[in-house]
Amino acid sequence: MESILPFWGHRSPVDALAFGPAGEVLYSSAPGEEVIAWNPHTGLPIRKYRGDIGDKITGLVIDPKARFVAVADRHKVTFWEPLSGNKLRSVELPPGERPGDKDEEITVVTGAGNPDFLLIGDNLGRLLVVDIEKGTSQKSYRTSLGPILSLASGNTWAVLSDKKTTMVIDLTRPSVPVPVLGVLDGLGIKDLAKFDDRVVGTDDENLLFWGPDFKDNARAIKSDGMGDLKVDEAMQRALSVNGSGGLDLWDLKKKKKLDTVYENTDIPWVVAIDPTGEFVASAEQNGIAIRKIDGGPIAFDLHNAIVPQFLMFEPGTHRFLTAGNDGRPVRYDLKRPTSIEPFVQMDGPIVDGALDVDANGFYASTTQGDVVVFDYAKGKIAHTLAPDVGPRPHIALGGSRIALVSERRGLVADGKGELVVWDLVKDDALGRLNVTDAIDVEFTAATSKVFYANKAASVESWSYDNQQRKQVYDSLNSKASRLRMAPGGTMMALCGDKGVSFFNLNLDILSGAKLPNAVEVAFAYDGTRAVAATADNGVYLIYFEGDQVRTEPVVTTPTPVMTLSISSDNRFLLVGESRGTVAIFDLSQKSTKPIGTLQILDDERWVTFDPKGSFVGVPRDEIRFDVQGEIVTAVGAGYEWKRASGEIYSIFR
Repeated sequence: MESILPFWGHRSPVDALAFGPAGEVLYSSAPGEEVIAWNPHTGLPIRKYRGDIGDKITGLVIDPKARFVAVADRHKVTFWEPLSGNKLRSVELPPGERPGDKDEEITVVTGAGNPDFLLIGDNLGRLLVVDIEKGTSQKSYRTSLGPILSLASGNTWAVLSDKKTTMVIDLTRPSVPVPVLGVLDGLGIKDLAKFDDRVVGTDDENLLFWGPDFKDNARAIKSDGMGDLKVDEAMQRALSVNGSGGLDLWDLKKKKKLDTVYENTDIPWVVAIDPTGEFVASAEQNGIAIRKIDGGPIAFDLHNAIVPQFLMFEPGTHRFLTAGNDGRPVRYDLKRPTSIEPFVQMDGPIVDGALDVDANGFYASTTQGDVVVFDYAKGKIAHTLAPDVGPRPHIALGGSRIALVSERRGLVADGKGELVVWDLVKDDALGRLNVTDAIDVEFTAATSKVFYANKAASVESWSYDNQQRKQVYDSLNSKASRLRMAPGGTMMALCGDKGVSFFNLNLDILSGAKLPNAVEVAFAYDGTRAVAATADNGVYLIYFEGDQVRTEPVVTTPTPVMTLSISSDNRFLLVGESRGTVAIFDLSQKSTKPIGTLQILDDERWVTFDPKGSFVGVPRDEIRFDVQGEIVTAVGAGYEWKRASGEIYSIFR
């Protein structure tokens, strides 16, 4: 089991993790912050759920019917609608019933066997059954336990523990007197979960199995310390934290350990398991780590969830635009030591972008499937298109038309998406086409042809005016990840598992560069070369020499490359990395070192730049840098400058 996606997005340590019912979304929450929904396949945030969340998270519950996302703090449970992110309601913890009851607090929350109800445990030893739709407590079981620290539920029963004593309650009977089915003392239970008709738990050293009434003896499986526990009933697996900071994966049917992952640095304290059996997640000191159960690529970092998804130079200039999953497109100028003002902050991540220099427009697709049109000359949002194409579409611009393609139409990742051509003048669709496993789209302004690629490494052209189609399968790759059009629309490049293939617009294969696991490519404007990036962090120049190609390594980046762009004078190369940086290379120097780096991070992290004037980055609106030789001035409260090494300075708070 290999770590593939450690990423950051919360300012405070994550206290709760849970996968959605289909495994397509991972939810996380942190004290005093919002709930974030992540795509576990990409590490990108999908949506944020904002509300008055207290300073301690006591539970995160995802409705198996996808009706709500619920987070509990000390005093209330807040519910949101998953798709819109709208707050539905809050349920307050009722006061204690006995004289002397005070300072009641929620200590644990879990879903009930009946999905219309939620179970809450508190520090008074109460178990409350909450009707989710009504937002009220229907039953209150006042047990003899101390603060309830762990809780699990079947269809008719609940098992709860204050660590010293573990109790099973019959939920079908009246709450007074408390209908206790069984009690077991002195086990020091740390966590509880349900599996079939049994109860699974952890103590300091064991994974434990009981029947729900505790009449059959608990079976213990020895481990080197146990912590948080999550069960996937459908896959008959459990995930737990061991005493060495590793993650243990268990086969609950056979009652044996399947695998262990040891982390050398960050000790996980909260875990989640994907119901499809593909991923496990853990909250650690520096963020959230996603691991693929059956192996996967090397880990990469998404610092603070601000990752460049789109880079493009403006033709004829050294200005470029970058946009990422922080929803904040920004323009920069390599000739000046300042950035151009950022646009209005969007509510969600930017998936893909297209730049229309003539019309001063930037088109950005969102996770919800809309296209936001920016007037980047004025620095504001002009309007929004609603093409109804499905979530997270890729886009391409062709004159007054835009093409969009999605991998799916709804919430289910079935690969059945749609290709739409949109008239930007009439604000209406020119044509629609059902597609399967689409990954990218390209357009030419001169014709009605649209080109799209799918995961099986085929490229298809579609003329939306006469419905003519042509498809060709790549002879080099069996899997594809990216399709790119050369400036002027002379050729296309397809990135895949074996390298980069080049096609003309008739879909004839021209040549191919063997660069295993190519993930991105950008063309030079002079048509003599291209730049490609691979999954092992390599960046390569590809030279076109007749019907052959020649490759030359440029640099190996610290983290995987997300996007590339070459200036129209073929001099500068931009490399956007998953750690949140944009590195600038001068191709005329043939150097493996960047001339400058923009660090797209928050205002509590470091920013590095070249003080000689070639490049500078601005992390926040209120900060301005002025570079005059080696004189650096930072305007912003609490900021200082410090010389780190050579000509690199660091600005820190």
